[in-house]
Amino acid sequence: MQEFQPPEALRHPSPGTSDLESFRSLQAWDERVDGFRTPEAEFHQLWEADATGAVVKTRKFPGGRVFPTIMTGGTKYTRIPAPALAVYAVPHMPEDWIRESTDPAVQKAARAYFAGIDALTEKQARAFERLVPGARVVRMPGSHYLFLSNAPEVLRRVQAFIDGLR
Repeated sequence: MQEFQPPEALRHPSPGTSDLESFRSLQAWDERVDGFRTPEAEFHQLWEADATGAVVKTRKFPGGRVFPTIMTGGTKYTRIPAPALAVYAVPHMPEDWIRESTDPAVQKAARAYFAGIDALTEKQARAFERLVPGARVVRMPGSHYLFLSNAPEVLRRVQAFIDGLR
């Protein structure tokens, strides 16, 4: 699972004290840093708050223990008896804080990291195409959170897929 871990130069920045005053301020900070708006409810799931509403710490990812198993040896679903749509971020677009960095080390690390992630993602997309005949596989440039960074395009593709089922 090491290939999914970004190098130190690409570790996501941490919010400052004023960014943790509320979930709304944390959401605004994240939008400035990443370049897209994550729903506030997501922050309620990922962070804990105190009685005043100030955000105090992140929660442990509940799937953290099983994630490596899922990614490396989980059940392969090659017989999906229903229409399937898979949308992949290829190529991955770095978050704003990475794209806007003038640090050569950050840029070098980003090129290497995202080239590797793109290769893994393309491998997944090709496998889905090969193993699930009839599936519609869409690739589009965007962030890991494609449904947020490319929301209008993802919704258009989902709607087109649904319309094609009729």
